Amino acid sequence: MTAKNVSIAKASDKDAAIFATTTLGNYTDGVDAAHLIEGLQKLQNKTKLFRGGGGDAFLQCIYADVTVDTQECNIFTTNFTNIQTTISQQRMSVSGVDEDEEALDLIKFQNAYNLASKCISVFSEIYDRLILQTGV
Repeated sequence: MTAKNVSIAKASDKDAAIFATTTLGNYTDGVDAAHLIEGLQKLQNKTKLFRGGGGDAFLQCIYADVTVDTQECNIFTTNFTNIQTTISQQRMSVSGVDEDEEALDLIKFQNAYNLASKCISVFSEIYDRLILQTGV
């Protein structure tokens, strides 16, 4: 930041009422409006404005609330991720496919098919011998 690139907002240049240096309609105080600071200091001790405490206690309360809410949010996110992982694992255990088990089943069914085809070929040969060789 240098003197070359420092500027003020155009709105504040045109209207001094934007800043808390004057009260509405009272522009005769000039630059020093110490009564505004005294009024702000009186507000600091009003407990009705700040949850039953001073301004500093109110800011501490807000900070504590934000901290607690952040921790709760982190805990909720962790719990949700754990629940999501658990549900996904349970779904996969019910509907998922174990490749080793599927390969064993495929070999078992292939062996059963080969055995059934051998049985059919043996029975076909038996019928052929009975029909052709016995002359019945």
